[in-house]
Amino acid sequence: MAKTVLTNAYFEWNSVDLSAFVRSVEQAVINIEDVDGTTMGTNGVREFLAGLQTFDWSIRFANDMAASAPNITLFADAIAGTARAVELRQDAGATAATNPAFQTNMRCLQLPLIAGEVGALDEVTYIFRSTGTAMTRATT
Repeated sequence: MAKTVLTNAYFEWNSVDLSAFVRSVEQAVINIEDVDGTTMGTNGVREFLAGLQTFDWSIRFANDMAASAPNITLFADAIAGTARAVELRQDAGATAATNPAFQTNMRCLQLPLIAGEVGALDEVTYIFRSTGTAMTRATT
């Protein structure tokens, strides 16, 4: 089994590459609701069906207020609730079977402005959520 140490993760928001600011991909998950479909005749065992999907990503950035940095890139979209195309890969290299690109539309649910303490790096975690567009796993 191949193991991966993340050293060059790729994150793109609305065609803007924010990878240089990424400190960690804290969570990139597909949640699938369990829907109880139990009816008579299931021999006393509940039957669950796959329900609606939600995609949640939490990405921690080194905070920066400059042009093309996370704050200015995401601020207006977050305030307006605007969904944008996003892409996430384990590595910034070419998309391939061993480096798939996860793509969908998301909106920014949490827009932190400043975080940290004296002498520490200002790091902020943005939370992104799906907006009704299916996620694709591109390999080419």
